[in-house]
Amino acid sequence: MIARKISDVRKFMSGFLIGNMLDNFRLAEAVITTFCTFTIDGRLERRFFGEAEETDDQPENAKNRGPADLVAWKDVRERCFDLIRGKRTPLFFRFVFFSSAESASALLRQNGLALPEDQVPGLCLNLRYSGTELYLTTGTSYRTFTMDKTADRIWDEYVDAFLKKAGIETAPITS
Repeated sequence: MIARKISDVRKFMSGFLIGNMLDNFRLAEAVITTFCTFTIDGRLERRFFGEAEETDDQPENAKNRGPADLVAWKDVRERCFDLIRGKRTPLFFRFVFFSSAESASALLRQNGLALPEDQVPGLCLNLRYSGTELYLTTGTSYRTFTMDKTADRIWDEYVDAFLKKAGIETAPITS
């Protein structure tokens, strides 16, 4: 797990809410506090679209199961942007994202870690804004206990490289 403070909040928020920086991620949960608190559960409600019905207005992963059936960030990004934008900055927000199962599997395989797909069900990215500061943390979810933290290291290195490629400057969090 790594924890980073985002140095340029405005630049990150632009890529996050207006750009497509995190569009390949799945949203597990969002909590946004402005004049009241909005909570979004990212689990996809397939019943909304009908059991056998496939329509053009379905989110991308309504047709293909994603990790724990989470909605793609790009399908809810605009709604979250509508909640956050305005003359005043939010008092608080928290977003919990997961890498798609396919991306997670590919990343681990490319780095020489040949675990069965179901053993590492989640590579997690958390964002927390506290009114003035924005923090990013990573996490790895395992199905069974393991002393081997190679998947954690691979994910942490990937996120650091991802942020660097996006031009996002960060600082480690120290106590």
